[in-house]
Amino acid sequence: MFPGIGYYKFHWNSSTIFLEALSKCRDEGGHLIIINSEEEAGVVRHLFSSHKPEKLLAYAGFFDPAMGQHFVTIFGQPLNETGYQKWGRHQPNGRENESCGYVYEDGTIGDVVCSSPLPFMCEYDLSWNVD
Repeated sequence: MFPGIGYYKFHWNSSTIFLEALSKCRDEGGHLIIINSEEEAGVVRHLFSSHKPEKLLAYAGFFDPAMGQHFVTIFGQPLNETGYQKWGRHQPNGRENESCGYVYEDGTIGDVVCSSPLPFMCEYDLSWNVD
């Protein structure tokens, strides 16, 4: 729980493909993380530094459905309307069918092949019940 920002769960010791990560977050009552602010990018940096996963990137809730460098969130909102679009160095590059989104340990984002086994981050509404 990050007060005023939300609840997050970092599946840092799990590696899965994008669609499985998407499904696991939904099964838990949340969704893959969609960064909307620098404060939320700070949450990402904190989660990476706290858990120190083997891989320094994790799936996030955006993708490029037409593979034409037009990224949207998993809810269909254009990524450039989310309030946060800090791409990592040389990103997005869209090479080799890289159409799924990730967040890097420094809070920047990028694109990766959807079948890459990666950790992932789920996000939950502030009203989520954590019993």
